Amino acid sequence: MNEKDCTVTFSGTNGKGKANVACMMDQGNYNDFFTTVKYTVKPNENLKNGQTVYVEARYDEESARHYRIHPVNTSFKTEVEGLEEPVEKSVQEDTTLQFSNLESVKQMIDFLKE
Repeated sequence: MNEKDCTVTFSGTNGKGKANVACMMDQGNYNDFFTTVKYTVKPNENLKNGQTVYVEARYDEESARHYRIHPVNTSFKTEVEGLEEPVEKSVQEDTTLQFSNLESVKQMIDFLKE
């Protein structure tokens, strides 16, 4: 895995960001092997701009042996960037909040606790 073959995108706000990894590699006749490759980012929650994260590719070793693939450079590190600063907005006293499901209520409570 070459980090130039991968794109790491960051979403969320500074201090609450997450990463997503997408890698494009020439799969040739090895599609069965490449379907086993999974990418992890550590850490991958509450990310801040300037923080270093580690990207690692994990794969099925039996499939790699079957196709005689010997992965090298299965990890790299990159810096978090592009997360926007959170914007604070005041809620007016006469505002009424309505929720359609409990998950929304939990998310709002968690948000207000911050």
